[in-house]
Amino acid sequence: IPGLHHKALYDFFAWALFAKDSKQLTMMEQAALQDCFACLQQESGLVLTSTSKKYVPRRLSLEPMRATHRPWIVYAAIALAQSFTRRIL
Repeated sequence: IPGLHHKALYDFFAWALFAKDSKQLTMMEQAALQDCFACLQQESGLVLTSTSKKYVPRRLSLEPMRATHRPWIVYAAIALAQSFTRRIL
């Protein structure tokens, strides 16, 4: 897979298996991930490189987010939509 590299998969597996950032793993968890990579490479023949095209793994619900003003905007939009529909109906 062009552009897929070791660091991106390492970060993804750290999140998927241990629900942690790769920098927060214990020594035992790091060893388990290395075993996982060895098995993955042996079984699939996948060769991972150490360089990439800046692919960033997505973690969906655990991504850091900035939600400073979004709730007020959502509440205002809902209130406007409700008042608009009340006047029409």
